[in-house]
Amino acid sequence: FNACALSQQSCVPQKPDDGSYPVPTDDMLVKNFDTKLWNGKWYITAGQNPLFDIFPCQVHFFTETSPGKFFGKLNWRIVEPDGEFF
Repeated sequence: FNACALSQQSCVPQKPDDGSYPVPTDDMLVKNFDTKLWNGKWYITAGQNPLFDIFPCQVHFFTETSPGKFFGKLNWRIVEPDGEFF
């Protein structure tokens, strides 16, 4: 879905970087972040871009695979023109 919507078909226009969110300096970074905090279901209830992240019932599953690393399975429920879900 991402490759099609973002890259191949350009369904979701991408805004060029305008510098609004610069890379933070090292002293602003969290020194120890426990990636186990990501474990479980995460629901997206409101997004920023109506073309991409405001779909009904987005749920993503995350699992820490080793300290400092995690795996994400991202799920979207997108209504197709015929009323079925993708």
